[in-house]
Amino acid sequence: MCKIVEEYAKEYAEEYAEECVQEYKIKSAERLVISVNNFMRKYHETLEVACESSGVTVEEYYEAKGLLEKTGLVTV
Repeated sequence: MCKIVEEYAKEYAEEYAEECVQEYKIKSAERLVISVNNFMRKYHETLEVACESSGVTVEEYYEAKGLLEKTGLVTV
């Protein structure tokens, strides 16, 4: 019986860890996109300047925005 409980706990922990990692990636992507967009809006700058000032590349910005679009969360 203990073996079954251990296996279930291990499966649950792995599944939960995957969900947490995905949620973290989405939240990070959301913060990145919002920060860059706010910078562009506030300082009337290009995407390239906003990304550079935020310490990310344009490719990372588009990757983050793509992730948000896939999840249906792109509201920025």
